[in-house]
Amino acid sequence: MQHIVLSDHPGDQIKRRQAERESNYNAAVAEYTGKLQVRQARINSLIELRTQAKEQGRHLRAAGYACEILLASLGKMFGAWRDRPAMAQAGLDDVLWKNGHEGEERVRDHLGQCLDDSWTWLGGYHNPGGEIDALLVGPSGIYAMEIKNYKGVIECDGDEWSRDKYDNWGHLVRRHEPIADRGGRGPSRQVNEPTDKLEGFLARTVGAGRRISRTVVFSDETATIGAARNITVDGIYLLRDWDVEATLNKGQIRLTPEDVERTVRQIMRDHRYWELRRNGRHARGPLTPAPDVAPVT
Repeated sequence: MQHIVLSDHPGDQIKRRQAERESNYNAAVAEYTGKLQVRQARINSLIELRTQAKEQGRHLRAAGYACEILLASLGKMFGAWRDRPAMAQAGLDDVLWKNGHEGEERVRDHLGQCLDDSWTWLGGYHNPGGEIDALLVGPSGIYAMEIKNYKGVIECDGDEWSRDKYDNWGHLVRRHEPIADRGGRGPSRQVNEPTDKLEGFLARTVGAGRRISRTVVFSDETATIGAARNITVDGIYLLRDWDVEATLNKGQIRLTPEDVERTVRQIMRDHRYWELRRNGRHARGPLTPAPDVAPVT
């Protein structure tokens, strides 16, 4: 299976947050070192003053400086212990991004073992409808995947998704915990909304009849699927039980190698267009085929 990364939001967020923690830590170390140097400079100054007092026979003054040196040294030791900086730990968002990234890699590796190079994986396609975790394009069609690396018993009713969460000892700790993004969209809406827009774009640029199959894949080994009613996607799969070949053989269309190449190229082109728009840069409209890509009839 060929692998193309269009964007890697979880991976980028992990790297950005790690860079922020390292930057903050380095700044704290610099400030900490500076404070220690100031305290040491004060001690060195007191030592010099004590030495001068001794040389001048001012022993009482020298004793006073000795007391100040002791107090300053103790202050430095206490400050060195109290103010020692530590690298900030990863927060909840970091954990979620890491879990999401690992889940996507797990699915990609699994598919890579099942599929040959007639298939192409495109990771992180994005348009105004949102992000599609992965698109799979090959001889039997186009598949959009929303990948979740969640534990527990998964349930859905239409576009409403939840899970029953258990601890490591099998005790139920939370019932009907919603599965949704920050916009309140469950996994089915997360994959359907951008896929609808991409499907329309491909119909205009590559050819009619390019329906995209929509799937939700749960990659965690301990996840199970409970009640699933009024499903609005084509399939819900547990990665450990997913018969990939059977799923792909259900494809309603057949693509030649040339069709696959054109489709992949147009997906990349559309992703790039919306990426430029998000970054406030000019982009030529994506409504017509690229000059070197003829529409498929």
